[in-house]
Amino acid sequence: MASSRRRRPGRVLALLALVLLVALLLSLNRFFPGAWPGGGGTSGSRSEATGVRRDPTRVVDAPTPPPPEAERRLHVVVVAPPATGDGAVRVDGGRGAALAPVRDGEARADVEALPTDATLEVAAGRDRVRHVRPHDVTGTLRVRWPSHTLPARVAPADATHADVRVLDDAGRPLAGVEVHATGVRGESVATTDASGRARVPAVPFARVCAQRGDDLEACGTVSAASGEELVLSLRGRVRVATRFVDEAGRPLTARSLRLVPRDGPPRVLERADGGFDALETSLPPDLVAEGSLEVDVPGRPPARVPLAGLPPVLTVSTGRATSVVVRDGEGRPVAGAHVAATWPAGAGAEPAEGTPVATDARTDATGAATLALPPDRAVRGVVEAPGFAPAAVAWPVGDATAAPTAVTLAPGARLVVRVGDEQGRPVERARVVVRARVGDASVHRVGWTDREGVATLADLPTGRVDVYAGAPGRVWAVADATLAAGDHETRLVLAPGVRLRVVVSDRDGVPIAGVTVRSAPRGGGTGAAPAPTDPDAPPWTTDANGVLAVDGLPSAPLDLYLHRDGYQDEVLGDVRPGEATWFATLVR
Repeated sequence: MASSRRRRPGRVLALLALVLLVALLLSLNRFFPGAWPGGGGTSGSRSEATGVRRDPTRVVDAPTPPPPEAERRLHVVVVAPPATGDGAVRVDGGRGAALAPVRDGEARADVEALPTDATLEVAAGRDRVRHVRPHDVTGTLRVRWPSHTLPARVAPADATHADVRVLDDAGRPLAGVEVHATGVRGESVATTDASGRARVPAVPFARVCAQRGDDLEACGTVSAASGEELVLSLRGRVRVATRFVDEAGRPLTARSLRLVPRDGPPRVLERADGGFDALETSLPPDLVAEGSLEVDVPGRPPARVPLAGLPPVLTVSTGRATSVVVRDGEGRPVAGAHVAATWPAGAGAEPAEGTPVATDARTDATGAATLALPPDRAVRGVVEAPGFAPAAVAWPVGDATAAPTAVTLAPGARLVVRVGDEQGRPVERARVVVRARVGDASVHRVGWTDREGVATLADLPTGRVDVYAGAPGRVWAVADATLAAGDHETRLVLAPGVRLRVVVSDRDGVPIAGVTVRSAPRGGGTGAAPAPTDPDAPPWTTDANGVLAVDGLPSAPLDLYLHRDGYQDEVLGDVRPGEATWFATLVR
């Protein structure tokens, strides 16, 4: 019994030591997960898998890596790089540079793993650096080195922000103006300080706009790589006011007003309550300085007045009331005929100069219509009616006592246009345009081919006409035809076409909008005619992203002539439309 009692304290101590050891291990596992196998290790693995670390007092979201950027591989061809000491061009996409030797006036390099929002830096010698923003381009980039000298780089290569300064029309800084910058990484807002300055993120560049109160919104594009400050001028809107009266000072009501800019389509102002007896508004300074106001009062010729010289009281003269009587070949009146008249906006101006002033009317049941024309302008017009060929009409300078103008309409021609491909298969939904001269005016008709590749255009004038046809992915074709009254047929063949894509930017890769591009065939002096294009298409001009895209061109070399006010002209020689995207740089 005594021996048994002597062994009891040892067992108690051993048990106590075991308890202390377990407690120590549990404590270690709390602060060092995974220290005790089978204990905290599972918790630690879950923490890594979920990205969340658990703590007895709080739960904190651990940072997760961003998703990988979309990447691509580009083949870059630098055309006509300047001569350098090592004879190589460096192309850097931000993931390592590639050196391209110059051979036969070109340097070629492959850029791997290029992020979609990256900017290529193309360097040829010291300080000869230009930036190219590939946008959504894949495949081949043809980068034309500018023929004009690039200025030396100002900002460091790792610059991420650009400075913007906002001024009023007198050149004074404006404080407290919000500046909104939009780039590939989103939008940011900054506020100008007492000096009118604000700093915005601009990698690789940003579109910046500032606006305050009734001031005009001023916008521009800035790049961090340029090291240059973007100056935005918030010019206040200009107030214009006038009221309309006749020669005796009595008030008149205009059914519509048109704001006519120097370039671009007019903006029509209308009221549902019956018209305008006056105009009182604020307009952009550029429109006031260069645009005009056109006032259309029923029974009077439209009056066009420069906005810069708009008087407080505008007299809209009566003009001359000119009658037109329209009949067919047998002397019967033609009701519903459309009579359109145009004349130059300024006295002594050529009809083709600027946007002409226009008015129109429709004949009544007796075939008569009355137009109000200016007495000091020579006016030309066209009369059209279903089932007849259009007829030209002209009114010389004169007064209201002139006899009515008689117009006789003859039967029109009908033209069936068959459009097919090079294998003779019909081309559906091809656009067909017929253009012709009628006196001093021009008329045109538009149609679309059906499943058989046939488009029928009626009421055409007799004589020579030009016939155009085009379809997506195909080269436009043109033919001329001589028509007489009755039915005629012609056929056009559309060959496969390719796309021309040109991106124009400044030396920092900032896109330049509004660059006019003129093309000429590269015929080696043979005088080759340009390939036909849509006759109703506007001139080639780069969009807000500095991009010009034209479809349906032949795969033949072109010379492109680029122009934008404020920049030196540039020429892209030997450009072949196709899969490659061409990049051009304009230098101030």
